[in-house]
Amino acid sequence: MRAILHERNELKFKLNRAEEQLQALQAEPLPDSSSDTSPSMSTTAVEEDEAPVQGPLPAEPDDAPWKRNSGIRKLWLTLVLN
Repeated sequence: MRAILHERNELKFKLNRAEEQLQALQAEPLPDSSSDTSPSMSTTAVEEDEAPVQGPLPAEPDDAPWKRNSGIRKLWLTLVLN
């Protein structure tokens, strides 16, 4: 339990530090704010520099138009039908 609380406190500290850094970056004026490019063009340039998102694929939603038959469903169907 202590380890979990310690880890939670560390994560809160890291989150607070990241929020402070974000606020500091947002408070700084953009270096080239007088340029004649539109804001949408400058945001797309920032988005292009970011790396693609990586991670596991999201699970299929419950309201999907298809349902993949799981092993449990197959088991119940065979037990009920036989």
